[in-house]
Amino acid sequence: AEKLLERQGVQDEDLSRTITVRVRECFRALGQYGDLSREMAERASPDSGDSSLAGRQVVAEIGGDKITVADFDRIVAAQVELAVRSQWGLTPEEADAARQRAYERLADPQAKARHLQQIVMTRVIANEARKQNLEESAGFRERLVATADAMLADTLIGEEISKRATVTEADIQRYYEANKDRYAEPATTRVARILCGTQEEAQALLERARAGEDFAELARANSSDAQTRDNGGELPRPVSEQGDLVPGIGSDAELHGRIWAAAPGDLLAEPYRSAAGWEVIKVLDRTARKERPLDEVRDRVEYDTRLARRQEVSEQYVTELMKSAGVKVYPEAFSLGGSEAKPEAQSP
Repeated sequence: AEKLLERQGVQDEDLSRTITVRVRECFRALGQYGDLSREMAERASPDSGDSSLAGRQVVAEIGGDKITVADFDRIVAAQVELAVRSQWGLTPEEADAARQRAYERLADPQAKARHLQQIVMTRVIANEARKQNLEESAGFRERLVATADAMLADTLIGEEISKRATVTEADIQRYYEANKDRYAEPATTRVARILCGTQEEAQALLERARAGEDFAELARANSSDAQTRDNGGELPRPVSEQGDLVPGIGSDAELHGRIWAAAPGDLLAEPYRSAAGWEVIKVLDRTARKERPLDEVRDRVEYDTRLARRQEVSEQYVTELMKSAGVKVYPEAFSLGGSEAKPEAQSP
């Protein structure tokens, strides 16, 4: 259309912009983000007279074979599609998002160069294998059969999941009700520390705090932790009930447990030896766990619901196939003979 406009001497910027928008929409709809990126670059270039010039640029040569930018884009597109299709039961929106993430990882020229190196290296090695007739080898054929079986099984499961693993609004609601704890804001507790170099120093400061001296003032005057000292020893973030992280100190299941066993306002009974030194710990206050309504966590709940449904459908379908095929498994056969059956000695 643009060439026709040029021949007719038409300078219709609005129409040109419309064509540009439509072309980009087509690329997006087809998931061809590599072509979209190149097309946008070509149109942004003031001297891009031939719109296919960038695509015809050679990026690698293997003997007499050339790989152009367009070839590279097609190879990447095929790889991305294969990766997306291997993720069972994605919705069209999820599949498109997965494609975009894949192309974003290759947006940087250096990332493209590294991926090109992998493509070229694989092709060179495969060509050499063909020269050596490894395609005819028993080892290759055995691996090919095993790989084909796995790919066929994966393809069939993926198709069945796509057909069966539907999720309704009622499913999302039921999943949320059954898993509210997963989406709640966990309880947290604010904690202050005085970091000391020796156990004796920490014990003395603990006794002073127990006697009624202000903990924050003791921290300002004595703590060796510059990050928390000026703030009265308070750790940079509250300690969550989930996990074992104590912000500013690190992952420490024992210390985490002691903090949550103490009541707000309590000092830990003894100085605690952390990776940084000896700690005098005070629990300042605590916030209760808070449920979050479905509207706030809908995206997470819907994703988890779909994931659970896919797993359920997959297991059901495999069970149906195993039953239909009359499968019988006898794992107890591995135990026949018990400890008396010993393998013969083998030479190295």
